[in-house]
Amino acid sequence: MRAWTRNAGSGDPAWDLVTLSLWDPDRLPILLDAYRRLPGFVAHVLEVKQGYRILRHLSMARWHAEQGSDPGPDLDALRHLA
Repeated sequence: MRAWTRNAGSGDPAWDLVTLSLWDPDRLPILLDAYRRLPGFVAHVLEVKQGYRILRHLSMARWHAEQGSDPGPDLDALRHLA
């Protein structure tokens, strides 16, 4: 199983949208456009996106380090989130 697929599942659907836009944050508004009739959901996604991005990059950096691969891209992404 690829690492990026581990977060898809039966959880908060907002996290799926944030995952899809993790490496391309400009994609999130495009994805949210499909949900414009659900303003509460859009607000929820915008509220949780930063926290989820942090958790995702931290967990991926750890996973890469455990696999012996470079965690650098995720660590760099974390630095840019601050």
